[in-house]
Amino acid sequence: DINYARNRTIIESTRYSIFLNMNKNSYIIYQHKSAMPKIVKKKEFVHGLQFKSTNIKDREIIFTQSGAPSHSGEILLRNRKGEDIKITITPVTGRVNIYYNE
Repeated sequence: DINYARNRTIIESTRYSIFLNMNKNSYIIYQHKSAMPKIVKKKEFVHGLQFKSTNIKDREIIFTQSGAPSHSGEILLRNRKGEDIKITITPVTGRVNIYYNE
């Protein structure tokens, strides 16, 4: 979904963002085409996947029209088996990497 939001931003020349709601163990993808952002997708982790932490400023990833993230960083998750998953978002390029059990 992070790559989806980044790619939609580039293709449509419209900003997309992902808000990480750590308290509700969910995230929301927004499209910023007008003054009022439109919800494109809501995802709640209900089957064992949990947010552990993130260092992304304001827990929101906003992509510029070039696909660069406004804030880079990492998201730490834990699956139902107790394995840690780290998702990193690279500055400038917006590249997304996923690492298991690091």
